[in-house]
Amino acid sequence: MDRQSKIWLLFTVGLSFLIWSLLISWKFSVAIIPAILFHEYGHYYWMGREGIQKRSMMMIPPFGAVAACQEPWPSREAETRIALAGPIFGFISAVGIFVLWQMFRYPILGATTYLICFFNMFNLLAPIPILDGGRVIKSILCSMDEKWGVLFYYFGFMVLLASFIWIPGAGLIATVIGYLLYKDFQYHRMLPQILSNSRLALGLLAFVDREKILYDDKDQEEDVVKSIFFASGLEWVPEKNKSGLEKVIKDLELRINPPGMNLSQAVNHFFVYLSLNLCYVILFLQLTNVNFSNYLSFFK
Repeated sequence: MDRQSKIWLLFTVGLSFLIWSLLISWKFSVAIIPAILFHEYGHYYWMGREGIQKRSMMMIPPFGAVAACQEPWPSREAETRIALAGPIFGFISAVGIFVLWQMFRYPILGATTYLICFFNMFNLLAPIPILDGGRVIKSILCSMDEKWGVLFYYFGFMVLLASFIWIPGAGLIATVIGYLLYKDFQYHRMLPQILSNSRLALGLLAFVDREKILYDDKDQEEDVVKSIFFASGLEWVPEKNKSGLEKVIKDLELRINPPGMNLSQAVNHFFVYLSLNLCYVILFLQLTNVNFSNYLSFFK
């Protein structure tokens, strides 16, 4: 991460600590923030393993955190591995704290393990394309047929609507996730049009260059290019120079149609996904054998 991203991360961590301390307690903040950051670091770390350089982390108080990348996924398989990395790191932290709880029997350690398991299981089991488990399913479905991936988005919207209506207290989080899901869905729907505009703009720039419609004055040259773009209905494109557009087009092509997984790869990753869910369920059951009905009281 660059210096600005690190400063922003520290700022959002501090803001999250303040908000959660006011809403629940400082003990809760101390427990939840490292757990969430370690989970997101799993995504961040694996992005680097997949060759993604432009990546960052930030918290979104009071809803959690996100590891973001400014590059397209190298492939559907890479997207799946990155999605699984967060819950895997989360499971490692949960097991570590669970062992400490078994050794020292401090209730807050057991409650923290419970909290980590709940957070990661929600991420894995909720069939929402922007969450970790949903992203794994979406990548597998898109590898089979892009239409299945689109249908999975609609399924995610229906799940959120049902949660909003029938699950008490889920309205706010369902609304926030629904908004983020809608923005992600709209973004991917816009990409083909942006790609088409970028290709047309690149062709127009080639025409300008071939016909020598250029000026010694840089401002005049830019005015000509803008006029041609405007006349062609291209008031906005990502770049207005040849090299920039070529890079954008390559980026967009990969975002729209990353290499998919074959059947063997899809089965292997789905098996890892199911195994990880099973590991969390087993650990969670170890915790529910103890009376954790009021586990939040340990953070007060």
